[in-house]
Amino acid sequence: MKNLVEKTIINIQERIFWERITPSVELFIKNLSYVVIGYGVVAFSVFVFQILGGRMLGPIEYGKYVLIDSLSLFSYFFMLLGINTAVEKCIKHSICQKRNLMEARDKNFRL
Repeated sequence: MKNLVEKTIINIQERIFWERITPSVELFIKNLSYVVIGYGVVAFSVFVFQILGGRMLGPIEYGKYVLIDSLSLFSYFFMLLGINTAVEKCIKHSICQKRNLMEARDKNFRL
């Protein structure tokens, strides 16, 4: 199945750009096929879990679960907008600022 996905993506890419792919692009497509297969497995697992969860929990408890799940997925939307990158940048900036202050304090203390 993995080879089928790789060959399909390579074939589409060669038809669009009218040239053979380079080894780096082939490696990217190979890794991309792993991601596609992984998402397929996860999607199927979630589908089965949702059906079994709805059957076993009942309507009220399953409704509570879906509410919590929906709220958590809503918070994921903000991560897609780059908030996680902004937080990482802010933390790195504050760490660098503290390190610079500590170095300046050490230089003044040594004098």
